[in-house]
This record gives sequence, structure tokens and C-alpha cells, in this order.
Amino acid sequence: MIKVDYKNCSGCGACENICAVDAIKMVKNSEGFLYPEVNVDICVNCGKCEQVCQIQTEYMFDSEKRRFFAVWQINENERQKSATGGMCALVAKYVIEKGGYFCSAAFVNGKLKHVLTNEWNFFDKHMRGSKYFQSEIGNVYFKVLQKLKEGRMVAFVGTPCQVSGLKLFLGKDYENLYLIDLICHGVPSAKVFEQFVKSNGLSECLNEISLNFRDKEEGWHNSHLTLKNGDNVFYNKEIKEDPFCKAFLNDICLRESCYYCKYTDIRRVSDMMVGDFWGAPKSIDDNKGINLISVNKKGLFLLDEIKKELYVKEFSSRNVLQPQLKKPTKKHFNRDNFFSKLDSSDFNSLVEKMLSKENNVGLLNFHWENNNYGALLTAYALNKYINSLGYNAYNIDYVPSWGKNSISTSNFSDFRAKYLPLTSRCETIDELKALNKNFGIFIVGSDQVFNWDFISKDFGVYFFSFVNDENKKIAYSASFGEKDFKAPSSKLDQVGLLLSRFNDIGVREKSGVGICRNVFKIKAKHVLDPVFLLSPEEWKCIANVSIKSCDNIYYIVNAELNKEADEYLKDFTSIRYDLNIEDWLGKIINSSFVITDSFHALCFCLIFNKQFVYVGKNNGRQERVKSLFEMFDLPKSLFFLDKKLENFKLPDMVKVNYDTWQKNLDVYLRESKEFLLRALEKENEKMYDPYYFLFKKLEKKSNLSNFKYWKYKILSKITFGKKRKKYKAKYRDLK
Repeated sequence: MIKVDYKNCSGCGACENICAVDAIKMVKNSEGFLYPEVNVDICVNCGKCEQVCQIQTEYMFDSEKRRFFAVWQINENERQKSATGGMCALVAKYVIEKGGYFCSAAFVNGKLKHVLTNEWNFFDKHMRGSKYFQSEIGNVYFKVLQKLKEGRMVAFVGTPCQVSGLKLFLGKDYENLYLIDLICHGVPSAKVFEQFVKSNGLSECLNEISLNFRDKEEGWHNSHLTLKNGDNVFYNKEIKEDPFCKAFLNDICLRESCYYCKYTDIRRVSDMMVGDFWGAPKSIDDNKGINLISVNKKGLFLLDEIKKELYVKEFSSRNVLQPQLKKPTKKHFNRDNFFSKLDSSDFNSLVEKMLSKENNVGLLNFHWENNNYGALLTAYALNKYINSLGYNAYNIDYVPSWGKNSISTSNFSDFRAKYLPLTSRCETIDELKALNKNFGIFIVGSDQVFNWDFISKDFGVYFFSFVNDENKKIAYSASFGEKDFKAPSSKLDQVGLLLSRFNDIGVREKSGVGICRNVFKIKAKHVLDPVFLLSPEEWKCIANVSIKSCDNIYYIVNAELNKEADEYLKDFTSIRYDLNIEDWLGKIINSSFVITDSFHALCFCLIFNKQFVYVGKNNGRQERVKSLFEMFDLPKSLFFLDKKLENFKLPDMVKVNYDTWQKNLDVYLRESKEFLLRALEKENEKMYDPYYFLFKKLEKKSNLSNFKYWKYKILSKITFGKKRKKYKAKYRDLK
């Protein structure tokens, strides 16, 4: 029995066609894509469906060396009516005139299905042109087999996965079968097209119209999407302006398997490959449409049969490589978000919103860590909260050089996959810079993203050197980790310049405000860690609240302290590292008392009103805990540094007054949320100071008055109008 791999299943339909007892049906999922569904009550477990599944078999690339040609129909009328050069139309004409059958996607009564026909008029009305969504295969493979057995010539045209599906279904080669696969960008679902039709008021006329995704009335390079009945045009819009085509070309509405397609290769599964010859030499590009084809011996025979009606020019393989012959289409970071809102949104508005970068927020933090519950949960919290404000937040999937040896565990990777929207993996500065075209806002934080010990090799990334001036740069709950910023003096100017480009800076510790003010002369706001932005109820929605937990637990990360805890805390149970995220949260929720050296475990004790003791080493890295204790006026007796756990006595512990704590939280929560919302919504004010380096060097080499003199003198030379007069007066006063 076939097991559906939703990531890689292309919906080719071979399993449905091969099933002799009709136990398999292709059923639409919530996105409108077809997947096999097995009726276990009538399945006989013959295994045939597995034998024809292209996921479970080797890809059937043709082993023959192929030749490449640019072609188009000499008949200008036929060429104009076709999406490109008219190659498929000429094949259809040839096969039908030979008494054979042509099989391709046909748009009939508002539905796109693969149909087998021997009528030219049917092809001309329903099959001609490109189709920018996935066709239903139905039982057409079986019908093709019947015609082949009758000795009829058949030409089958489809995406590479559909052609491969037919080959696997047939199980052998047929001399009277020509296989033609298309250079495929990827396929949206019929549901996407239906939502487009509905939003544009075209539903009622859909059964009567012809659909052309590539109307060339204004040229091949300026194609239009048109829906018309004869001369009556219902819809006509340039592809680059049409919302459906924009969604398609920006890869936001494609089938999941398209992003992992194995057929994006110069090798093919067909006798003839057909597509657009984008990038054709100017000497042959007349803006009327040029097909790029590749053929094996059988395909070359077919080409020879029809080439008297074609312009044909041969090219070497290295001169014809299209993007879809090199690698799969890259998944748009907003793709899943698009489909989640497809049912409830106006299509045109949804596409505009999903593709507009103004509402897209890129978050940079330590989401990738695989043994740090807090790093992942703070990334989740900030992402979820910003999304609740109406933005599209995505964590930038960047792993710094020092984090690439972090061992991946399912406890963390499963949580990321389920709850954390990510961009594509960014491994280079160029890939990070490419994010500027998709995101209008960048936020760094939370966690120790400004701690020099962690980011020294990648500090430019975390201080947003890759973000353009046109995009907003915000720090939220960024942490320097320690009381002082430990970067070498040679790097301070660079960091200062990068920080001066930020629109707003919110830091997690009070000492961070001082670092920004005293070291970089920059204003910063003291704000809460993102985990506090979500309510206890929101956290319980993802926690395993039914998990059993002991009343007294400890979560201690430091190896030396953990060993000590194992020895002396006999009445406590450890929850160290062996739990997934949901269970870890559940253990804290269902406990009564927690001992921890983890900052974020401490935060969740506060969120869920648990009594606790914080233990730790006095290693200079307790600034975040000290700041939290001061912020909420927590009893200092609950803050243990360098104290032996063997003397720990639970009855002696002071309890936290959570009524007072809640009042303090309400104040800081309101201020933190106001800071973040204001930073997101306000206009992009340019804070960048191009003379930062110059002024910093002057300041170091001169006393304050001398520094101010040169500062104002320089400004009087490079400014104009009233500002020039103001700075000139100031430096003269100091002269």
C-alpha cells in the first residue's frame, strides 16, 4: 500500500490509474492539490501502486545524448495563436492528421483536465497555449494505454512528473508513443485559479470562455492573461500586473513538491522537451515567441517529420540552459501563509499583501540552537506576537559560523517545523542581502545577539550590515550579555556606525541602555524579553499540560552545578535536555517549585507563578538575571551565586508575591508593547550618520571642546542654508 509523502508527491496519478480494484482516489487537500487516498477496506495490498510511484523508484531520465534547437512555426497565424513558437500545436496537427491521438491539458467548462483527442477543433479551442495551474490526470493514462494497444499513434504532453507517471504506469516503451515534457516552473492548484476567478467576478462566464495565459497581442515579452469568448473580452491584464500571474511567477502558490523537483535537469524523461527559449540571441528574437526543444533519436524523427513547417536552429546545451533546467524553483517564504489565508481573503488583496515587503518582518536571533529551550521559545514568542499585530514575521534561517556544529535533535527541529515560519537558509552575505527585496522591516532579538563573545566573527550580520537603508532596522530585547561591551577598541567604531543606522533599539537589560548611551552615544529603551509578550494561556496552547510532573523540579544547564544538584537535591527531579519543547513547558506548568540556572526557565516560572530559586556561577554573565530581579523587585534571597546546594533547605525559602509581580509586569508589558508597535508602524527615519567614524576619531584624539570645534567646523562646510549658519556660529564661539 502506498504511503503518501506530502512533501514530494507530485500528484501524477499513476497509482490511481494502476489500481485494479479502484482502492485509490486522488483527493484535494486544503490547498487544492490532489493526493492519493487509499480505501483500506478494498485494498488487496498487491503493491502495484508502490511500483509506479516515482518517489519510490529511480528517476527515469533518458540516457541518450540530446540535441537542442530553437524552433517556431513559419505560419505566422499559428505562431501568434500559440503561447510561444507553436511547437506543440504542430505536433498535435501532425499526430491527428496521421489518425492518432493527442493528449494534453484541456480547459473545458472552467476545469483543467488531461484529455485524449483526435479532433483538431477540440485542440484549437481547449488545449492551445500555456496553462498556469495543475491539470487533473484522471484515468487518462489508462485511455492512452488502450489507444496504444489499438496501434494508434499517441503524443502525450505534460509536466515532467506527469510524463514520468505515464511511463511508470505503462511499464515499457511503445514505438507509437511520443512523450513530450514541458520546461516547468511549478504548478499552482486549481483552487488558486478558482479563487482568482471568484475575486475578479469571472465565475459566471467561466464555462463559456477560452483561457489564454500568454496572449501575445502586444508581443511575446509583454504577454497578457486573457479570458474571452470570440471577440468579447472579459478580462485582459499584462502578466506582470495580473495578480494570479504575479503569485505564480513569485512562487508563492506552487505545489510543495515543486520546490524539491528532481526533474529540473538538462536530462529529460521524454522524447522531446518543449519550453520558452528565454535569453535567445537577439539575432533571432523577433518578440513573437521562440520554443526551445531538446530531442533524443525518437524526438529527432518527430522533428524531421514536421520541420518543413518550422524555422529550426541548433544550439549547444551550454547556450540554452534556463533556470528550470538547473535547479528547482525556490519556495517563497510567504507560501504557507498565503495558503492559510486563501479561503478567507480577497485573492487580489491577498497577493498584494503577501508580495509587498512593507508588511514582512525578518527576525534574526538564535532560533537554530538545538539544546537551548529559551533561544527557541523567545524566537517563537516574538514571531507570534508580531504576527498578531497583522505583520508577516519570519525568522531568518541564518546559522552563524560558531553555531554550525550544533547537533540537530528532533526535540527542537520538530518544534521549528511546526511553529516557526522560516526564510530559506541563508549561508552567505549575498543571500542575506537578497532578503532586502522581500522584507521592509528587520528585527534583531531577542537573546544575546549583541554579546561580543558569541558574535565576534559575525558581528556585521547581527548589527544588520546587510540591510539596506530603505528598510527599517529595529533591535528588540537585544542583549549584550554582560555589564560591559567587550569588543576590541578597533571594532567599536564599526559597531557604532552600524548601530547608528538602527531606527529603534530596545535592550533586554538595564545595563544595555548604559552601553548604548555611554559607548555609542545612542538612545535605547529597556524592554521585556519576548516570552513575556504572550499570555500564560497562549503558552499553555502549545505546552503539553497533561504531562505528569513532580512538585519539585530542577533544570540546571551548568555541568558542575547539575552534578551537585544530582547529588544533593534528592527531593527534586531533573528535567535536563531529555524533553521536547512542549513537554519541557508542561513540566514547569505542572510543578510547584523550580530550581534553575536558566534565565528563560526563570522567566517561565514567573509567567506561570511558580515559586523558584535561581542558582548560578558568579562568572560575569548574570547581568540578565540581575536586571530581571531589579525590574520586578524580586527577593534577592532567591538569587544564589556560588552557593553550595548541599545546604539548600526548601522551607527556608522566601516566596514571590505574584500580586505585586503582576502589577510590575503590567507596566513593563505596556511599555514594551508600545515601543515595539511604534517602531513597526512609524516612518523609516534615517539614523545613519556618514561622518560617525570621523567624529569618533576626533573625539578620541581631542578634548571635548576641541572635538566640538572641529565637529561644528566640518558640519559648517558640508551643510547648507540655516544649518550651515548654525554650525558656523557654534564653531566661531569655540574658536
